[in-house]
Amino acid sequence: MHFQHKPHNKQQNKPHTNKKKGSVTRQFYGVQAVNAALNKETRFNQYKQLQSKKRQELFNKRRGITDNNPTAQGRGKVIAFVPLSEYADVQELK
Repeated sequence: MHFQHKPHNKQQNKPHTNKKKGSVTRQFYGVQAVNAALNKETRFNQYKQLQSKKRQELFNKRRGITDNNPTAQGRGKVIAFVPLSEYADVQELK
């Protein structure tokens, strides 16, 4: 025989109440909304600027350019010429 629990008390949710906590004047509400949007834009722009600055610093670090020597060209690159046939003259390319 399979036992299944049957609750005796049903769930009772509290009724939703609409209490006004005080009225806000229309003029003040509009100013506050505009300031909040500007602050959000400002925060977003600051975040993007900081992100791009860190990315640029990382790229400069990888390239070997530091704050102490900003005019450095970075690390040198090694290029090798490998002749693929006996007719190719690598010495002539230098």
